[in-house]
Amino acid sequence: MRFLISTDLLKSAIRYLFGALFLLVSILVQAGDVSAGSKASSAGQAAAPSSDFRKIKVAVLDFQQNGTFDSQDIGKIVAEWFTTALVDSGRFEIIERRLLQQILEEQKIGSSGLIDPRSASQLGRLLGVKTVVSGTVQNYDRTFELNTRLIDVETGSIIVAESVRANSTSSLNALVNQVADKIIRYFPLQGYVVQRTGERGIIDLGRKAGIRSGMLFRVFVEGAPLKHPMTGEILSVERIDKGLIRIKEVKEKTSTGIIEKETCKNCVKVGQLVSTIMAEDDISSEPPPMLDESSAPSTPSTPAPPTVSSPPTVSSPARPFEAKVFKVLKGHRNDIKSVAVANNGYFAASADSGGAISLWDLKTWTLVETMKNSRGDINAVAFSPDSKLLVSGGDDKEAVVWSLVDRKPLYKTKIRDKITSITFSGDSLVAIGTDSKKVYIWDFMRDKDPIKKSTSKDVLCIAASPDGKQFATGSNDDAVTIWNSSTGDKQQVLKGHDSNVKAVIYSAGGKWLISAGDDNNIMIWDPVAGSLIRKMQGHRENINFLAMTADGRQLVSSESRKSDGAIIIWNPSTGTETRRFLAPKRINSLAINPSGRYVFGAVDKDLTIFSLD
Repeated sequence: MRFLISTDLLKSAIRYLFGALFLLVSILVQAGDVSAGSKASSAGQAAAPSSDFRKIKVAVLDFQQNGTFDSQDIGKIVAEWFTTALVDSGRFEIIERRLLQQILEEQKIGSSGLIDPRSASQLGRLLGVKTVVSGTVQNYDRTFELNTRLIDVETGSIIVAESVRANSTSSLNALVNQVADKIIRYFPLQGYVVQRTGERGIIDLGRKAGIRSGMLFRVFVEGAPLKHPMTGEILSVERIDKGLIRIKEVKEKTSTGIIEKETCKNCVKVGQLVSTIMAEDDISSEPPPMLDESSAPSTPSTPAPPTVSSPPTVSSPARPFEAKVFKVLKGHRNDIKSVAVANNGYFAASADSGGAISLWDLKTWTLVETMKNSRGDINAVAFSPDSKLLVSGGDDKEAVVWSLVDRKPLYKTKIRDKITSITFSGDSLVAIGTDSKKVYIWDFMRDKDPIKKSTSKDVLCIAASPDGKQFATGSNDDAVTIWNSSTGDKQQVLKGHDSNVKAVIYSAGGKWLISAGDDNNIMIWDPVAGSLIRKMQGHRENINFLAMTADGRQLVSSESRKSDGAIIIWNPSTGTETRRFLAPKRINSLAINPSGRYVFGAVDKDLTIFSLD
């Protein structure tokens, strides 16, 4: 007997078999992973799953092109840039391009552009990935726009949508890196418990991952999916806490800590997940004080100082600590006015009174480049959140955004006032403080004239929130003012200092705003409620500078003595000093690297590096 099979039916059967085979392989691989994890959990001293297991699987689709471009493959090029940026982070496993294309064709899913969440879920199940990156790249009116969507394939929901613009195709790569950095932030660093001995635990994250002594980790396991009772939508996965580990010793690839808390006896086990807890989220931190009714946040139109009921004041001098001078970086011909360290910890920048900016490589501790665009004092420098750009401003009344790739100016704008302080507010805005009772908000990506807003007094310092939605200024009116980054409107005025406010800084998570000044006090505020959380005392002289580590566990402050100056290391969670030391001379500017190992002090023409190890 002979059977006749149509070509279309044969193709459908092949597609079905291929999909089923791939799904079977994925299930077997996942089963192997689970089995490995189970064995690790049951073998007291055995290793937990390897670091490769922890990598997040991601599929990056070709971006859809809208408009005319020099290259017809710009959508594919953008996808390749995204792939490179994610792979370089060491946190992601990217699906191989040919396999991705084959599955897309077999399943008749669009290979480029903004696929819908349902298609993304289908694709994710076939490829065994948790996340799909897709988007469009558009060209209109000489403006290039990159729209990116990050889709959770388990829930079919959009995790984040980002839209950025550039004035040329040459800027697109930088924009891709900016968005990739934002994507990475949505996947917090996680590891595993690999060994437990008594009250000590070892995790598979070490110095290479940026771990250092004092960091706190939450230990947990994942439970059942949490579904919406009405729609059935999977909202998240249950996280079951098992305990806390405080790191005491850090090696290259592992860290050893003390198990500070367990939800039950011997709850912390090998193979369980760990994730870092930032200082501002630390459950061991003291809660903020209760507020009076009068301390409700003020409206933007009528900002008013909040009041609090007896905020705690902490004063506990630590023993003197002889900080080791690790390096002295020479290269400036004039006194250094400002210092900044990039968020990635790879670069530092120092600017001097002669208009020169030195860019330093912190891996080799060498001078990379001397950049110059001005003859006057450069009073402030700051890195962009993604560590790809640098902004500077000074007495020549010009703000300059520099590319750290070719070390040349990308954007410039002239204002009418001397610049005292400057910072990035998000990826495309720069907030500028001046000595003429004005602040400016400059959208350099759109090349627009800066928005100008009046202040009651000269601006002495400035800082932006991590999300870029607000920035804060300190002035010689004894107040801290919070501004809306988009409109420049005042949101709140925080009163508590008795003299000039010379330093402001946000914590990495944005839950704390910290200020200091000529009254020798450091104050920690809740920038949303506008309430004072804590006041810290320890300096005998005016405080000029503040700096903070990436996890918010170390706050550094320096005072203004002419011959030398006390530098104090604080634990902001408790408000207590941990160490203090004297600099050999007055510090003209201060910074700290993200891990907290080194303090950078501008001493005359030299950049002095103090080791805190």
